[in-house]
Amino acid sequence: MTEAKPAPSRTRHALDRLARVITETLAPAVLLSVTILAVAGHVMATEGWAALAWGAVLTLFGAVIPTIYIVRGVRRGRWSNHHVTRRESRTRPLIVAALSILTVLILASVGDAPRLLVAMTVTGLVNLLVLLAITRWACHKISLHSSVAAGSLAVLATTYGPTLWFAAPLMVAVAWSRVHLREHTFLQVLTGATTGLLAGAVLFPSLL
Repeated sequence: MTEAKPAPSRTRHALDRLARVITETLAPAVLLSVTILAVAGHVMATEGWAALAWGAVLTLFGAVIPTIYIVRGVRRGRWSNHHVTRRESRTRPLIVAALSILTVLILASVGDAPRLLVAMTVTGLVNLLVLLAITRWACHKISLHSSVAAGSLAVLATTYGPTLWFAAPLMVAVAWSRVHLREHTFLQVLTGATTGLLAGAVLFPSLL
């Protein structure tokens, strides 16, 4: 007769719930949308309401359209959930997201969008292409959550000032949630955070 496994403790249940809340509330699409609109709000001081309009357009192409594509794929049974947990299944959503961002980048360039928003769009596209390459050819399930969290923090700190680096615990919380939920390993979230920081703290300022 086999011995019954002990039930998970209340602490474990609480940590599981906390990790899920962090994973969903600080998901890539959410953070990206908030970051774009925050940068657009900063630009409004000099560019007026046109900056906010461009921010809405960038949010649509950079976050909303890719999310809609993924949700439709989940409903059709193409992926198990909206996080597309299997590495092998991530190539197509990443390509769609890259094409969507490339489209809005062309529109922003032709439409004379604020330089700060164009720089952010280029940064996001380059980082996404790096994530795609690592996922597709390095066979490494890099964490998009960690990459977007780190990149968003770096972009906002560059835009609003270094004081925002004090929000770094949120970036750590995102990485912890992905590891705790066993969606990623420590190395995978570390790699994701590294690509995001390089994009947001190095590439983004160089484009301004």
